[in-house]
Amino acid sequence: MNDSSPVAAPLDLARLQRTYTGLLDDVMIRYSADFAGERFFNKMIAKNIFFGGGIFINDGYLVNHPTARKYLMNEDSLLRNMLATGFVRILTRASTREDLARMPITMANQGNESFQRLVASPEWREFQPEFTRIAYAAFFNGTNRGWPSFDMSFSFTKLMQRPFATDDVRKVGFSIITDDLFKWIRDTFIAKKPETGGARDKLEKAGKEVLKDADVDFRGAMNELMTLGNQAYHYNFGLTLTKEEENGVAVDTTIGCAFDEFLEVRHVESGQLDDVPLLWLPDDISFDNGDVFRKFLDPTTAVGTAKLEYLSSLRQVISIAGTGDEDRKKQLREATTAYMNRIVELLAPSRPYSPIEPAFNKSFAMGIGRLDAVPGDNRPAAVAAGNAGLALSIYQTALAEDRQLLIERFKIKDVTEDFDRPDGQVIRFRDIRPQIASLAFDEQRAADFVSDIPPAPTF
Repeated sequence: MNDSSPVAAPLDLARLQRTYTGLLDDVMIRYSADFAGERFFNKMIAKNIFFGGGIFINDGYLVNHPTARKYLMNEDSLLRNMLATGFVRILTRASTREDLARMPITMANQGNESFQRLVASPEWREFQPEFTRIAYAAFFNGTNRGWPSFDMSFSFTKLMQRPFATDDVRKVGFSIITDDLFKWIRDTFIAKKPETGGARDKLEKAGKEVLKDADVDFRGAMNELMTLGNQAYHYNFGLTLTKEEENGVAVDTTIGCAFDEFLEVRHVESGQLDDVPLLWLPDDISFDNGDVFRKFLDPTTAVGTAKLEYLSSLRQVISIAGTGDEDRKKQLREATTAYMNRIVELLAPSRPYSPIEPAFNKSFAMGIGRLDAVPGDNRPAAVAAGNAGLALSIYQTALAEDRQLLIERFKIKDVTEDFDRPDGQVIRFRDIRPQIASLAFDEQRAADFVSDIPPAPTF
């Protein structure tokens, strides 16, 4: 939804902006269990099915993420069904199906520790033939997508120059790693010649070498470093894919300050976002039968039509300047209710829709509200005062918590404080704590960044 033209073009399900799924990155779960659960894995796929376009996922994520491997072994899973339709496309450097099938062994032979552990594990004997079938099917169906045509190690190294140049590590979100330690990590990282290949892996190794004997919490410090490194890795793909993809690319990743300048921000008028209704989905949605979700990808089905009408109505409200068009807001309210009804009918037929539902009974909730600084957080806010955002709340019932996924940012002109409505039917995420984000990139800044990146090396 990054169109800012006066009249929004008709939406096409097949042409909705794709998302690079950084939150399903296996490196992230090595340092935080927050992103490891099966429910979270399915919900990150489902949120794109419900609210967006297709997904790009790295071949390495598919084989190194334990939840991904489990679902690849199940032909009925949501992941396998979305791979079969091409909604999920595999990003790979492999040029043939045989190369993709052998990719884990190739990476292990190149010294990558994650792949070495995988191919040495007892699981590999059963998983390898299934992954080979999936690799062959991807090339047969055309659901593979080559890596960006840029030298990704060179561009990762270039991107890391920004946080390495900081004069205060708090500006990049650190509270454990000191300025001196960060400079030591930088020097160790550069000495490994990351631009020649395996740049993120070399950053991780540099961190371990420096921090293992430092007088700090090792795991906490490594989590800080790799949160930053993972953001750089994900932004790297977002910037390069934005240059190559006609509709741009959004990136699912954690919120951070180091690379915020590359992100797209929409300018809206105060009042334009009033009366935007909450869209919620019940928590008893099952992800066991992946086949049923294919209907969301078909504009001739009731739920596929309702999705298009909802997204079109939402885009009309947030993309076209002006505060007085109540017809557009009324149309959005109607489209929201209709879409919720179609989803519930398809995925939770035993659950009648009610406009007011306790938070613990929700699976997803979409709404618009102010983005305020996080209380008690000494890091710079990812977004400043005077901003609002379109946010998706992803409820994790088992963890008794929810995560705010920031999907789009708005810079508000003439901000007012009147965001709360008295009718009880509209939710405002008044104190959004956006731990994670699915954000698009400014096309010009992406083009400027990649302008001096060499082409991808050939092997």
